[in-house]
Amino acid sequence: MSNNGILSALVSKYYLGADYDLTLRDRVGFLVQDNILTRCCACSYFSLYAQVRTNWDVTTNYSYVNGSFVNLGLGTAVKWGAFQIYFIQDNVLLYMLPDRARSVYLRLGFNLVWGALPKRPRIN
Repeated sequence: MSNNGILSALVSKYYLGADYDLTLRDRVGFLVQDNILTRCCACSYFSLYAQVRTNWDVTTNYSYVNGSFVNLGLGTAVKWGAFQIYFIQDNVLLYMLPDRARSVYLRLGFNLVWGALPKRPRIN
């Protein structure tokens, strides 16, 4: 390694996660993220996902990132044919605890989705 900025080590990251289908429309998940060298960015995420209608999904997650437990996120996605639009906001507790907020992330976008997964049986 050199101190002149030309050569440097790459930080190795690892992710360990699992999802569990509670029902055909509801899922919970857990994810742990860290890196091997600095160990400064340990993150843990717990998520809930629900399919409200055939083309509408909502999700929420709670995360521990860099020593902060005050991080609740919400998101939604709507699909029309091959077009999917989504909105996700991280740290929605910002509105109730503005003095504790370090950052907030908003994402709005769209995906083009082709092909179809096999249909799962429907529960009435």
